[in-house]
This record gives sequence, structure tokens and C-alpha cells, in this order.
Amino acid sequence: MIKLAGGGNGVTSGPAVKEINLASHARLLESFTFQERSRPLIFLEAERHYFLPLSAVRDFVDLVDLPRIRILQSYFSQRTAKEVLHKLARGEQHTPGHDQADILQVRVRESLDCLGGRRLELTTKFRARGQSSLEKFELSHPLSELEFNSILAMSDRGTVVKDRHLLVHNHAGENLTLELDVPLWCKRFGKQQVLKTLGYALIDVEVSSKTIMQQLRAGNHYSPLLMAAIDVSRDLPHAAQLRRPLSWKTLAKKGVTNNTESALKILKRLYQKKTSPKNLPPSVR
Repeated sequence: MIKLAGGGNGVTSGPAVKEINLASHARLLESFTFQERSRPLIFLEAERHYFLPLSAVRDFVDLVDLPRIRILQSYFSQRTAKEVLHKLARGEQHTPGHDQADILQVRVRESLDCLGGRRLELTTKFRARGQSSLEKFELSHPLSELEFNSILAMSDRGTVVKDRHLLVHNHAGENLTLELDVPLWCKRFGKQQVLKTLGYALIDVEVSSKTIMQQLRAGNHYSPLLMAAIDVSRDLPHAAQLRRPLSWKTLAKKGVTNNTESALKILKRLYQKKTSPKNLPPSVR
């Protein structure tokens, strides 16, 4: 469970969150409303990933004005993941066969939205044989409180907590949701480590159009925020290597390491170089 500083369960820790403008985010909030689900949900995920120093994010948007979801997620070793999936399936075939797909990740998650909604789920990420490295399937199982607590207790690869801020961006007539994730803390072997002092955000952009995916990969952004950010998507090997020590799975398992600090320094240097006045396009100088 996500704990308040003063004990109990809740969405906030520390200073109260400012009230968001519900009118301006009505559609976004509606699309992220936590409704009860009794059946697993499966969808194809194709996205690009970006890095931006937190100080730079605040130059473009005030995070307290955006819809926010606080997320706790825990991970499992491959052996434990199989036990978890077997425990949950109860004989039903909800997960792909190993001969048909590669299971990439199994995680359990608690999400608390800024309006008090709560969702508990187990997510299996997998990729079909021959599928693009930028695409993967997500199979999400809704969990009861009892199932969540039981499965959370089986986690053997750590826990990470982050704040997700949601921002709608119009790209060539299509609305894209930017998920700005800010790390808060992780917990490994019973020891908690603060992460929010690292001062960065990872931005995920889910894309349904191959044309838009190609435009984003080519750096054709209509968003000043994405224009300033560093693309660390999987199809850019060097950038993806820098993102790996900052990934939620790695932070949950290992915490902040020398690799984490090294990657942060390099990425912040790349950001400074990219946003140097001589490197900016004339339209944004």
C-alpha cells in the first residue's frame, strides 16, 4: 500500500496537492477513470520514451495543474513471475504460451488518481515472435484487495513509487497523451531509498499511428516540451542504454547505482547541448 507520511493509505504525502482545473482536463480524466473491471484487458502498446530534467519540465508546464496518478509497482523474478501467473490463472489461459511469445515483464501495481479513485492490477508485458521492438502487448488483470496483498507479498525484485502527470498534446490533429513520470522512492530488501532528489522525468508517449511514430522518431515534434526532451526509445540503442539504469524495473531492483548517476550526468549534458541557443531551431530561439 502507498502510505501517508502520517500513516494510513492515501494519495498525498507531505504538502497538499493543489486543486487541478477539472474543466480543462475533463476528457483526459474521463479516459483515465478507474472503473471496476472483472475481466483481463489486453492491448498493443507502441510508444516512444523521453528524458527531461525536472527543472526543464517546469519551464514548460506546472505539474500541479495536471491530472496526477500516484503509482506503486513491484516486480518479480522470472521464477516467481511464473508462480504468480499460475496463482492468478486458476486454470484459465489468460497468458500467452512461451512458444508463441516472450514474456518481458510481470508487475503488480496500485494506482491512486487525484480524485481518490484506486485500481489494483497485475500486468504481463509480452512480445509476439517477430514483433517490432517498439511494440509489445500488455495483459492487465484486475485484482481484488486480497489478491493484490497476496501477490505483492511475493515480490522479490523490489518496489518503486512514482507520480504520473497527464498532459494532452495535439500532434498534427491527433491528441496524444504524454505521461510524465517522476520517481519518488524505491524499496529493496526492506530498505527505502528516496528518488525524487534525482530531479528528472521520463515521458512516455503512446502512439497509434505508424506515421506519427515515424515523425516522432525523425524529431518532428509539435510540442516544445518534446522538442527539448532527449529521445531514449528502444530503437535508438545508445540512448536506450542510458535509459536502462533509470527504468522503473531497474530502480526497483537495484536502487540508485553508479550507472544511474552516470546516465543522469550524460543525459543532462545532452539536454544542455540540445537546448543551447546555437542548436535550437530559429522558431524557438
